[in-house]
Amino acid sequence: MPRRTIPFIPDQYYHFYNRGNNRQAVFFERDSYLYFLRGIKKYLNEYMEIIAYCLMPTHYHILARVRPQVSEKQTSEVSKSVSQAMQKIGISYTKAINKRFSRVARCFKASFRGNP
Repeated sequence: MPRRTIPFIPDQYYHFYNRGNNRQAVFFERDSYLYFLRGIKKYLNEYMEIIAYCLMPTHYHILARVRPQVSEKQTSEVSKSVSQAMQKIGISYTKAINKRFSRVARCFKASFRGNP
């Protein structure tokens, strides 16, 4: 996974997004949307306040703000924690989808993108 050049700074807003590998669907049924949302809650909620999200069959968008109370950590630690949380969401989701549909493939095109 390439290193982020833009750090995640406490109390700043970010737009996360990713799309399906080869522009294919990543959400196949109601339960897959719900599983992804549970992953966001489980892994990202500690560091980010979710402002809005949009999950579409082939991609997702998340608007979030780094929680101000995380500011006691250094910016590099916050960036690492948020990046790891997004990575865990993607990996756990892909594993669950592959198991559910008996497939062997990656779901997402690449690592997530996150812009301020």
